[in-house]
Amino acid sequence: MYINQIKLVQFRNYVSQVIGFHPKFNVITGRNGAGKTSILEAVYYLSMGKSCFSSLDKQIIHHEKDFFRLEGSLVDRVGEDHEVVVKNPRDVKKEILLSGVKIERLQEYIGKFPCVIIAPDDVYTLLDASEARRNFINNTIVQSDVAYLTAIMQYAQLLKQRNSLLKHFHGTKSFDRILLDTYTAQMHAPSQYIHSKRSEVVDILKPLFKEFYFTLSKGVEVGELNYESSLAEMDFHDMMAKNLDKDRILGRTSGGVHRDDIACLMDGRPLKTYGSQGQLKSFVLSLKLAQYAYLHLIKKEKPLILLDDIFDKLDPLRVKQLLEILSGDDFGQVIITDTQSERISTILDEINQTFSIFVIDKGKVIGQA
Repeated sequence: MYINQIKLVQFRNYVSQVIGFHPKFNVITGRNGAGKTSILEAVYYLSMGKSCFSSLDKQIIHHEKDFFRLEGSLVDRVGEDHEVVVKNPRDVKKEILLSGVKIERLQEYIGKFPCVIIAPDDVYTLLDASEARRNFINNTIVQSDVAYLTAIMQYAQLLKQRNSLLKHFHGTKSFDRILLDTYTAQMHAPSQYIHSKRSEVVDILKPLFKEFYFTLSKGVEVGELNYESSLAEMDFHDMMAKNLDKDRILGRTSGGVHRDDIACLMDGRPLKTYGSQGQLKSFVLSLKLAQYAYLHLIKKEKPLILLDDIFDKLDPLRVKQLLEILSGDDFGQVIITDTQSERISTILDEINQTFSIFVIDKGKVIGQA
């Protein structure tokens, strides 16, 4: 799959811009603040129906404008062209049209055009925060399983309601076990589905990840992933009953799939504690490449790959290793941003890849080759 063309209207610092992409490698270059990353964000938005960098759509609208609009032409593995339009007026619910048909629920759209993004801060966020690792596994699964996204949304809503009730009990020094159990019981089904799906997917990711890490590390050490969940140790109802007194004291739900984690290990030891900077970078790259390989395996479609300022956090050797991997037949279209086009183009020339370069300045394409 690849994106053939995109049109940005009042999106970030773009007033109106049309870009036609190369089906394999694309280099977006320009100074910091020129609008390079905004192009990646627009492509991601067309793929996933939301931004990869902002939770508020109104922040994406061009300064003092009333809306943004995206139009894209995405070509699937059999050559069929899909026209996607995103309309987002300020303070009005956005609208997504796929080949002229309005998407009624975002769940119906996510996963139709799989996408993987590698951003500069991934090395730190994925290894520092368990929430980032849960978001990673969630992002992987929702692109291939609509039921999982539904379960995540149901669980999040019920967790919010249960926590609000616990906070109320804590503040008023009151307690209603029957009312609390009403929310707890409803959390069981989505919890079980989330846990079982995460366990299944991590088991598939493990060998994919190991293979990529072996390549990037030259086989010097072994990287591993392990899924950690309280539901792997005890039944949901037993866990909630065990944590009840603690929940009442804290005023929140202390255990559940919202506390799950992915353990990152190197030679059996915690990566964050024992890994060097180079090892940390190779680990995260391998994780993202495993995500790509999983989606390719499940979806039978090559996801888009977006690389944002990879030279900012990666040394030239790892960038070359990464691009050599991505040049293989198992990988599809790649869109890369960098402040210096020569760095990327030199590597792509060395590995005999054709590509397009777009020079960006102040929200406009001012040069193309």
